Amino acid sequence: MAAIAGAAGVDRTTIHRRFANREALLSAVFQAKLDSAERVLEEARLVESPLPVASTATWRGSSPSAANGRSTCA
Repeated sequence: MAAIAGAAGVDRTTIHRRFANREALLSAVFQAKLDSAERVLEEARLVESPLPVASTATWRGSSPSAANGRSTCA
């Protein structure tokens, strides 16, 4: 919890006020990641777009380096 607080730039007590325990924190992080993935998939409009277009849009929305214009492929 201390490492997470440090990475977030907040005091450890702030983390403990918001989350009862480590499990609650991890659950919130997991849910946020699921919500983010769901938004990316919705924005890809898989039903309305041809597969190559939709998959490219999905990859661009989910790749951390895509925003920087860098490829993560070898």
